Amino acid sequence: MLQFLFYIGFVLQTSAFIAPPDEYACPFPTSKPELDSLRPLAKIYQDESELFRGLVGRRTFVDKTAFIKHFLDIREQLVLVAPPNFGKSTNLHMLKHFFQIPVDSRGANLTSVMAEKAAFFGNLSICKNHPSICLSHLSSAPVVFLDLESVNGSTPTEFHETFRSEVERMFRAHGYLSKSESLSAFNKEEFAAYESHSQRPHRTIGFYKCGVDVLTRLLFTHHRRKCILLVDNFDRLAVAAMLGKDEENLLPVEVDDIYFSLGKTAKHSEFVSRTLLTGVFRMGSHRQWHDANLFYHSIFADPQISQHYGLTLAEVETLIGRLGRSKEHSNVDLHGIKHYFDGYRISDKQIKIFNTGTVVGYLEGADEDDLIPSLPLFSIYKPLFRFELLGEHLQEAGEHGTNLAPQWVISITDLFQLREAVNANVTNFNGTHDKDLLVQLLQEAGYFTITARHPNGSVHLEIPCLAVKEAYEDLVYHDEFFVIEEEKLERELEADATKNNTHGHKGKKKGL
Repeated sequence: MLQFLFYIGFVLQTSAFIAPPDEYACPFPTSKPELDSLRPLAKIYQDESELFRGLVGRRTFVDKTAFIKHFLDIREQLVLVAPPNFGKSTNLHMLKHFFQIPVDSRGANLTSVMAEKAAFFGNLSICKNHPSICLSHLSSAPVVFLDLESVNGSTPTEFHETFRSEVERMFRAHGYLSKSESLSAFNKEEFAAYESHSQRPHRTIGFYKCGVDVLTRLLFTHHRRKCILLVDNFDRLAVAAMLGKDEENLLPVEVDDIYFSLGKTAKHSEFVSRTLLTGVFRMGSHRQWHDANLFYHSIFADPQISQHYGLTLAEVETLIGRLGRSKEHSNVDLHGIKHYFDGYRISDKQIKIFNTGTVVGYLEGADEDDLIPSLPLFSIYKPLFRFELLGEHLQEAGEHGTNLAPQWVISITDLFQLREAVNANVTNFNGTHDKDLLVQLLQEAGYFTITARHPNGSVHLEIPCLAVKEAYEDLVYHDEFFVIEEEKLERELEADATKNNTHGHKGKKKGL
């Protein structure tokens, strides 16, 4: 019955153009689109996010669709950071699938696909618990989805090409705009310029950095609704630039320009209603002041957000039960997960969440080495983690905790200054700012979890699990360290022996 009501609601919404109760939303065009039944073989644009649909049918799927309500309730343009495999990409694809308006090759709304989506989400918690949200917001907005994971910084040329390819892919996902009756000839020329570089292969990165802003404007012109902007792996640009060979030092400026342009569109565009960017590190432009910036937030800082990411202990137990383990086997699994993957603390609460990818991998029998986070960025900084430099500080953090006042935003300039510290003279590395930044990078990457917060903003940290501890020790300890420690121990033993012999000799004289 509920699914039927959703279907009726979507048909009415499409045919009568009932706008959802959202102050950010704009009405549909007054001209009625052609019925999708007239073009049964037309290509459907804005794909149906098969990544999310495929996950729903698995035994390891945990329903986090309640995040859709949280996304609608908040008013900030969010940047959420968390270590890999906490469900950031999954939630972005879920939002994309939920909100985007399915259209055919000419941009006409497809009511039949809307009905299919209503039936699909009707079985999930968001529609079961909040039917009014589904009735009002499902298939209600154009979605711009940009995934920067494939951007590669081996050389500046490759960085430009891979970034350009992602922007072009983003435009091609909305290929119907080239035939839209709502767009002018000039608008269509704009679209064509970003959809393919074949006619102008030498466009600079300065052109493509404006692509998101242009696309949101064109989509608004067609749909007469503000866009939802979703960006995955947004920090990948900085990591790619750090890993690349850039003798002329061009990439820091270009990456900063992209972050600045993306931040302006996300925060201030009149064509964007809501924004969510996700990544591991809170990267941004150094030119953006805090009050004009996006709202950067760790998923571990707020229980209201953390409940939509990772797995609680109860959800871990549910997963184990769903896999059909025996009671004895289930107890072994639960003990192993709690022992090896202790979980990440939420704020200063006695709440923990577990890494979804790690837990699922463990239950599916993955190799333990595959469960340790891989962070290529640290290959550059590894010399700084040596025990005699930052390592001793990290050891103290792991054993007793350490104070850390995280930067609100990490700029590409900060990262390159760290790289210069590595290249200059690591033996003299003792900058407090650089140490704090390195510890922050480790914490955001999942090597530490916050155990306590203080009024001044500082935190105490601890290593969350054995799997991460192995990766941490690989950063801190090295072959030379063990040689130095052995020599140091030998000197201490020799000093103690000399001291004892001296005391013994003096004692004999005094006794005589």
